[in-house]
Amino acid sequence: MLGAPHPVLSAVAEPVDPGDPEVVAAAADLLATLRRTPATTGLAAPQIGLSWRLIAFDAGRHPRSRSWAGETVLVNPRLAGGSRLGRGA
Repeated sequence: MLGAPHPVLSAVAEPVDPGDPEVVAAAADLLATLRRTPATTGLAAPQIGLSWRLIAFDAGRHPRSRSWAGETVLVNPRLAGGSRLGRGA
């Protein structure tokens, strides 16, 4: 996994085709890496050197989680909104 200040981590990630075999393989790699790192809740493609809009996570791993959705892969996610809850607000 890459660490800061690697440039791919601050670059705008590119959208991908969810049916592309390379994207499917990268999603499988993200999940495999996530499974090998038990303290990790989620992992994005840029963290493994790919500037793609691809994220894998297991919200159930977080100690305050109320989700039992299991492992999830998001392709081309977009942030629709946010809040500052949890940051002293």
